[in-house]
Amino acid sequence: MPDTLFIRSASVFLPESETAAEAALEAHRNTLSRSAARRMSAMGLAFDLVMSGESPAEDEALTLATEYGMTRTLEDYLVSFPSPSPLAFQNSIHPAGIEQHLVPRRLALREFLPLAGEGPALMAAALRSLFLCESRVMRLVVGEERGTWMSEADCGAERTFAFRLTLSRDEAGSLGSISRLPAGSAGERLAPFDLTAALNDRRAADVGCDDIGFFRITWR
Repeated sequence: MPDTLFIRSASVFLPESETAAEAALEAHRNTLSRSAARRMSAMGLAFDLVMSGESPAEDEALTLATEYGMTRTLEDYLVSFPSPSPLAFQNSIHPAGIEQHLVPRRLALREFLPLAGEGPALMAAALRSLFLCESRVMRLVVGEERGTWMSEADCGAERTFAFRLTLSRDEAGSLGSISRLPAGSAGERLAPFDLTAALNDRRAADVGCDDIGFFRITWR
């Protein structure tokens, strides 16, 4: 396992408010074909935005990490009973968000790891998975879609956000790095939303969990 991976590119979707997020996602939906737009959830649109310009090859890796998954789409599916919506069912299943980007483009991945979990432990597991990949290029995609009543019941995210990091083992031309740290040495141990904010500001960030590992993200 390498000690350091290098950031090739990064993209963050973090509007100032949920109203701004909805407006940005609808604007992006209007750029898509009618058939693609109809199938896109809020998370799918956010992932489509942060994956813009990326064309993963089959021998590249992608890790997806989310705490709550397809919250709003799951709500839509549940309220569609007693005549359940097949489309809402399909889109409510983890990892439908990133699949809405990959499948229409017929992008196949040899290493694809969808993760769900909570807080710093989820982020630590996601970063550790990148160090374990055999691929020459690795991508980490993280995000949430805010729900309504599920979020109010603490069963969904409070904000819609997403980020994507593309990494490799090659330092030349890199924007920054992710390094493994000794056990117990990480500082803030950021959860998904706080890590997204740090990446948006290009701030150094620590991610870690005692049972999984500790990592530090730095920028040049």
